[in-house]
Amino acid sequence: MKKYWPESNYINLNHGSLGFTPVCVIEAKMKMLWQMNARPDPWDRRHTLPMLSAVREEVAPLLGTVGDNVLIMKNARQAINTILYNLKYEPGDIIVMYSTTFSSISQMIKCVCDRNEGVRVEIIDVTFPCDHSEIVEATEAVLRKYNKPTGVTRGGDKSTVSHGVVDKERVRLVVMDGISCVPGVISPWEDITRSCHKYGALSLVDGAHLIGQQSVDVKKADPDFFVSNMHKWLYAHLSNSITYIAPRNQILIRTSFPTGNYYESEKYPRPGRPWLFAEQFNFNGTIDLSSYLTIPVALKFRRDIGGEERIIAYSRSIALVGGKRLAKRWSTSILENGRGELTACMVNVELPIAVPRDTEEQMMMQLWMEDMLMEADIFATMYVHNGKWYTRISGQVWVELSDFDLLGDAYDELAEAVLRGEHLHKRPPLTMLDY
Repeated sequence: MKKYWPESNYINLNHGSLGFTPVCVIEAKMKMLWQMNARPDPWDRRHTLPMLSAVREEVAPLLGTVGDNVLIMKNARQAINTILYNLKYEPGDIIVMYSTTFSSISQMIKCVCDRNEGVRVEIIDVTFPCDHSEIVEATEAVLRKYNKPTGVTRGGDKSTVSHGVVDKERVRLVVMDGISCVPGVISPWEDITRSCHKYGALSLVDGAHLIGQQSVDVKKADPDFFVSNMHKWLYAHLSNSITYIAPRNQILIRTSFPTGNYYESEKYPRPGRPWLFAEQFNFNGTIDLSSYLTIPVALKFRRDIGGEERIIAYSRSIALVGGKRLAKRWSTSILENGRGELTACMVNVELPIAVPRDTEEQMMMQLWMEDMLMEADIFATMYVHNGKWYTRISGQVWVELSDFDLLGDAYDELAEAVLRGEHLHKRPPLTMLDY
């Protein structure tokens, strides 16, 4: 399978961070760049918007919806930012997140609280490996503490109660992972969404890693907002994300960022110009849309090599088998619970390396280990969870068990070097390889 990707000796076992673009998708983007630069005005004024609408229609079925309910944006971070900043908050509102929420998203939530007086965050602590039911129960406990049951089975903007249970506070929004970044494990987002419906809270699913790893049906799960990247696991070109906004909540997302030509003010309406949800995201500044337009090429390529189910099945299988192989080699374990609920196409393997007590040394060690892996032309991300070093390894169609063995060799060398204290010495900046 590697023949379909750029020729390189690099062993990419961290596809989950930045993706890995097939040659056919790169070539499609390059062709569009030539077309865009050869005839800028026809490209920008006549071709891109119809093509973008067609892209939305083609990719929406992957989420079980239609093109009018989805938006294409640069990445999950921008999409979640757009949703959080469009929502209106009242004093006493609570935004719930988790200790495993992606760092930039957690900071974004804190920023929203800083900008809205009387709005605060509540963090649910999650330590893996735990059962999905534990996360759902912890979330429902918070919802039950502040909100009353609504008696309805779906979400929406307004709760059927005017205030919560405790000091007139209410959980306004729950921001949950679909698959967490680190640890790279499946989250019970469908069950948490049902709990949100039960207690009248909005649900926002950070599914940055979901599409391409698991099947998604937003009609069935019924989240209020769902976001996923398409450059990570779907083979589209960097950078690309899809955002689903439930039809009942589209009126809440009044503007793109930056605000574009198609924004319609409620206070200063333009005669004869109705507000159109998706249109406002079609033109909001001069940007290169060619990455968005590679999505159909990526989807065709996935069909040609076997289709969604086959790609996901192989990727998960090689991740699990390879991860267990490394865990046996190191006498450690993979991060999984007794029900086997946590592993999609990323496997998390405990490393045979001790975590320094000093936080500064821990950061130095991580940067040093990353540099050493990259200089060895191989990479899988690493992180600390529950007092242990883990490596998160992405399974994909080009990955073989021998790649896990090579990664194991690299980590063995790192473990020996750490024991010698080499990570404490300053190193010159990482040199870029000659491509």
